[in-house]
Amino acid sequence: MTVINIDIGEKLKDDAIYLGREGEYNVTQVVFDMCDIAADVGDGTAALVHYPYNGEPYIVPVAGETYDAVRQEGMKVTWTIGQLATMHRGYGSVMVNWCTKPGLKKSRKFVTKVLPGVGNADSVTNVQQTYIDQMAALAAGIQDSIEAGAGVISNIEDVADNAIGRVHDALSDADAKIGDIESAVCAVDEKIEDINTAGAAAVEAARVAARVTVKNECLVYGGE
Repeated sequence: MTVINIDIGEKLKDDAIYLGREGEYNVTQVVFDMCDIAADVGDGTAALVHYPYNGEPYIVPVAGETYDAVRQEGMKVTWTIGQLATMHRGYGSVMVNWCTKPGLKKSRKFVTKVLPGVGNADSVTNVQQTYIDQMAALAAGIQDSIEAGAGVISNIEDVADNAIGRVHDALSDADAKIGDIESAVCAVDEKIEDINTAGAAAVEAARVAARVTVKNECLVYGGE
């Protein structure tokens, strides 16, 4: 008989507790060490609830050596696997409850698995085909995701190219406007220079005219 020892306070070494093959019974025992929980909440009584794949959950009965039953000896809880537990192949779970006298209960849930029966070639083939189908569907989904991602990247590149083109156009327009502004500033500077030149000439002409006028007046007065 295969005996699987499990510390209730530690993680499973495998992905599940292997209960055996479909239809097997009295070939596997699962022994739970409850010391970790007992140290936390005190002494108690174990109660197991099995949730088989594609089957109704049930409380594993407490009995002596009967198949698919629980036997507790101190902190060791032994589950003898029977036909009820291995009726359906696939993944299931078992809830291990630790109940104390005041009504306190602490639980731990483990994943279980029943393998296809050795003598059932169709079952093995079906499981293999199901696995192949699942892998094919997964690959198809990954391919779809890759194609969708490529389409998104292409759209992003198009948007980026358009945005860069608009930025270049805006920079060109800005350069042209800056050139126009610089030309206008030069024209204003030239006009200001012309005005200054004209003003200086006018001031000089006024000074000359004033000196001529004063000179003429002096001549007039002097003559008299």
